[in-house]
Amino acid sequence: MFHTWPGQVWMTRNGLLIVTAFFLLAPCDVTRFSDWFAARSTAFLLSATALGLAGSSGHIAALSGSLWPQSLDMLHLLAVGVWFGALPSLAYLLHSVNVGRTVPDPYSLRTIRRFSHVALIAVVVIAGTGFVSAWLLGDNFVGIIGTIHGRLLLAKIAILVPALLLAAKVRQLLCNPKTVHALPPTTTIAQRMAYYIAGEAMLLLILLGLAVAMTLSVPAIHSDPIWPLPIRLSLVRLEQVFLSQLSVQSVILRILALFTLLAAIRVSGRLRLYFLAGWVACLSAAAVVVAYPTSFVRPPVSYDARSIAKGKAIYQQDCTACSTRYIESEASKWLTPGDLFWFVSNGLPEQEGLSDFDHPLAETDRWHVVNFMRAHISASESRTIGSEIDFENPWLVAPDFAISIGPLTPFSLYDYRNRRIVLLVLYNLPESQERLRSLALRYGTLSSMGVEIVAVSRQPIDNPIAKLGDEPAMVFPIVTSGNTEINTTYGLFVQGESHAELLIDRQGYIRAIWRKDEIDTNDVRAVLAQVERLNQEKTPPPLPEAHVH
Repeated sequence: MFHTWPGQVWMTRNGLLIVTAFFLLAPCDVTRFSDWFAARSTAFLLSATALGLAGSSGHIAALSGSLWPQSLDMLHLLAVGVWFGALPSLAYLLHSVNVGRTVPDPYSLRTIRRFSHVALIAVVVIAGTGFVSAWLLGDNFVGIIGTIHGRLLLAKIAILVPALLLAAKVRQLLCNPKTVHALPPTTTIAQRMAYYIAGEAMLLLILLGLAVAMTLSVPAIHSDPIWPLPIRLSLVRLEQVFLSQLSVQSVILRILALFTLLAAIRVSGRLRLYFLAGWVACLSAAAVVVAYPTSFVRPPVSYDARSIAKGKAIYQQDCTACSTRYIESEASKWLTPGDLFWFVSNGLPEQEGLSDFDHPLAETDRWHVVNFMRAHISASESRTIGSEIDFENPWLVAPDFAISIGPLTPFSLYDYRNRRIVLLVLYNLPESQERLRSLALRYGTLSSMGVEIVAVSRQPIDNPIAKLGDEPAMVFPIVTSGNTEINTTYGLFVQGESHAELLIDRQGYIRAIWRKDEIDTNDVRAVLAQVERLNQEKTPPPLPEAHVH
C-alpha cells in the first residue's frame, strides 16, 4: 500500500473521494451564481482527479512510463465519467418533471439539449482514446482476437454500438421539436427520451462491468494469443498463388480476381462495391491457410546459432525422415514459428501421414527444434541469394550469434543492428589466408563505409588470431569460441567447408553471399561495390519480425 505506485494511487484516489463526499454532504447556500459555480467546479475537480488517477496505475501505465499513454487513459476515463455519470440523473429528471404533462417541460429539454453537445464530445474522445489504448495493449488484430482481454474489448464494442444508437435517437428527437405535438397526450417526447436514456445507462453499466473484467485480464502485449479459428491469412501464400504457383486453383483465382477488378473499374455505383467485394474475396481465398492455436505465439527462445545448433542435434536424433520431407515441401513456406511449435508438440498433420517425435520434449527443447526448422526452411531458398544485392524483397534473416574474442567481453551480431553492415567471413586455413590479408588491407576503406568484418573459422583451431599472423594486422573481430554453433547454423546457407562471405545489412538480413568460386582472392572491389549499393538504398527494410523467412 505504501511502497508501490498502485498502492499510493489507490490511497490518493480514495482520499479524494472521501473529501468529495464530505463536501457534497456539507450544507451550502448556492443562490448566488458565484457560490453555485464554486461549489460545482470544486466537486467536479475533486471527482475528476480521483477518476483520472486510475489511468496512472492501469495496464497502460505498466506498458510504458511515458506520460502520453497515461494521459490518454486518464482522458478516456474522464470522458466515460462525464457521459455515463450523467445518464441516470438525466433519465430521472426527464421522467419526474414530465409525468402527467402533455407538453414537455422546457427546462428539462434545455438541460438534455445542453448535455447532448457535451456527450457528443465525450463520445468522440472515448472512441479516439479507446482505439489508441486498444492498439497499444492489443499489439495487433491477432492479439485482440486471441486473448481474453481482446475478446472482452470486442464485447465492449458490441455493447457500445446499441448505446450509441440510443443516444443518436435521443439527439434526433431533440433536433425535431415539431414531433413533440405529434405524440399522444399520454406519452410525451420527454418521457420517451427518458426511457431511451435509461436504456443507454443500463447498457453502459454492462459495459462498465466488462471494463472491470478487462482490468483483471492480461493484455495481449504481455501474453501470447491463442488463435481460436481453424484458418488464417498468409501474405506468403497469397504471393505464391498469384506470382509463382501454377495449379488449377491458382489459375482460377487469378482469372476471377482479374475479372472482378476490371469489372469494378468499368461499372459504377453499387455494382462497383459488389465487384470490389468479390475481388477482396478472391484475394482472401488465395491467402487462406490452416491455422493452429499456437500459430501466433511469439517464440520465447532467441533465434540464434546456439539454439539452432541444439535444435539440429535434437532433430537428427528424434525426428523421422517424414518430417524432413514436410518442412521441405511448399507448405512450409507460409508456416509461422507457432505452426512449427504445434507440429513439434502435437505431431505433424495426420492427413500427410507424418509421425511425431520418438519421445516427449521439454518446451525449451521444442523451441530449439523450431528454430532449426525455421533455419532449415530458409536454407532451402538461400541458393537464390547471389553476389548481387536484390532490393526488392530482403527476406533471409541472419541468426544471431555471440562474438567472443579471447578474454574480451562477448557481444553479439544483433549489437550491430541499425549501426553497421557486417561482412561475415567463414574462412578455412590455409586456403583463406590470402583473402583475409586482402580484406585486412582494405579494412580501413570498408570501415569508413560502415562495414564491420567478423571472421569465423570453419574448422576447430587453437588460438586462431595467432594462426592468421601479424602481417598485415587483422584488427577486425576474429571469433575464438562458439565456432561450431556458428558453422552449424550458417552452414545451412553456405554448405561445405570452403571459404564463403555473407553481407548482412544494418537491419539484420543476409543480402549477398559470395561462395568459393565467386571470390577473387586479391580483389575486394566486388564487396565494396555491393556495400556502396547497400548504402544508397533509399528505403531500408524494416527490422525482422518473428517469421520463418
